[in-house]
Amino acid sequence: MLLRPRGTAGSSGPEAVELAAASGLTLDPWQQTVLDVGMSEQADGSWAASECGLIASRQNGKNGAIEAREVFGLAILNEWIIHTSHLFTTTRESYDRLMALIAALYAAIPLYQTFPFTSLLPAGNVYVQIGLYLGFVLIGTVAFSGLSAFLARSTSSFLGTAVLSITTAGLVLAVAIHILPVQQIYTFSAPTLALFASAQMFFWWLLAPLAGLFFFGK
Repeated sequence: MLLRPRGTAGSSGPEAVELAAASGLTLDPWQQTVLDVGMSEQADGSWAASECGLIASRQNGKNGAIEAREVFGLAILNEWIIHTSHLFTTTRESYDRLMALIAALYAAIPLYQTFPFTSLLPAGNVYVQIGLYLGFVLIGTVAFSGLSAFLARSTSSFLGTAVLSITTAGLVLAVAIHILPVQQIYTFSAPTLALFASAQMFFWWLLAPLAGLFFFGK
């Protein structure tokens, strides 16, 4: 059961869903509804509810909705996000997935830019271009799924996982702005562009996950 807060005048949920899709995270309809209701806003732009709870059994998609909310909070709202779990193994699994994702995001850039069969793709189709890059990311994530066995510590700290999460989200946004034609279908906020749009910031965001891996992933 979902209860939309009283006094709701709008919602940032649909924007969060769009940003998640641009970052490679496609949400199921029920996850989109959770964000739409949970991110309801009052007329003055403040949250319509101070708390949002989601109860679902394990392995049913809770993290997908949460991750989309976290990406929106980091990239658009400039929030500090704390993501916890009650089991260390769950934290460890998230850390391992981040390792593979970071490697895949880097590997997909030259593959996308040097893809020799662009003439076979529909010309000027933004979604096909984005899908091509995300396809390379997906393949890379699978290929690098064992990377953490070589890079990660025997125990990963909460700080290390948090740093890698933030820098990976930044890398995704930097690639979306500089490599992919995402701005043709989505308008980023001025604070986001200030952090990601310049060539210098693109360089630093490309470097940031590598620095995170150097300090926290060995």
